[in-house]
Amino acid sequence: MKDKIHIATTIDITYIQHLGVMLCSLFENNLENKFTVYVLVDFKDSALNKLKIVFNKYKQELKVIYIDLAPLKNVKIDGHISKATYFRLIMPEYLVKFTEKIIYLDTDIIINDNLMPLWQTDLGKYPLAAVNEGINESKNIFFNAGVLLIDLRYWIENNITQKCLEFATNNHEKIILWDQDVLNEIFKGKWKQLDQKWNVTSNFLNQTSNKVNDFSQIGIIHFTGALKPWHFHYENPFKDEYFKYLKKTPWKKFHFKENTLCHHYKQLIKKVVNKLTGKKIFKIYV
Repeated sequence: MKDKIHIATTIDITYIQHLGVMLCSLFENNLENKFTVYVLVDFKDSALNKLKIVFNKYKQELKVIYIDLAPLKNVKIDGHISKATYFRLIMPEYLVKFTEKIIYLDTDIIINDNLMPLWQTDLGKYPLAAVNEGINESKNIFFNAGVLLIDLRYWIENNITQKCLEFATNNHEKIILWDQDVLNEIFKGKWKQLDQKWNVTSNFLNQTSNKVNDFSQIGIIHFTGALKPWHFHYENPFKDEYFKYLKKTPWKKFHFKENTLCHHYKQLIKKVVNKLTGKKIFKIYV
């Protein structure tokens, strides 16, 4: 019998549709594999019932895990993110009773390959594996936190959650990329590098030397940044992959809210208010 693959992901209430699309791409490209997927949330909503339709269609196992937000009360929140991005810092505390290792996946991704090779990656002495994102301001190689293979036992035995929370709470001035900066600090020099195919980010594609024309070369496409495929003005050579899988989900009737006069007027008003006050009171979505 094949090894069951354990997947974890985190969402707030606005990302249920996008999680459904990500999971559809996962299951469609892994029909021979069995999964248990742990979805970590801080809300209860009937919209989660639509997720069950996706799981039932592919005969896969869903476990919804409800998160206590108290440990995250002092983390830095800005830009386009919510506290849900920090859930992965406390995730192992909830999941270690189910499995000793996990593949963590962000929701703004599309799976395009069999994940068994990733799941069977030998971590060796390392507690975590990820894809290299580049060099940061401190001249350290850092990883993208959207796809992670994690040794949960190591995390618990070495009190990683507490170390992450302490850094996240006490170092707001050092945090630009939120939980990703926290994880890179805690695991500095202690992570295994995965093949680039397992997390091809928008940042990677935007570099002129990293053009990828053949989607079959990509195991996981990661739509990083504030703009996503579900935004009307988003540009990415593989944007259509999101909609290919969207059509197979209960959210197939989705339409772009940005492609309306009402939306554009609202954003214009927000821009005017921000300019008059000299503050970023409103987020602007183009």
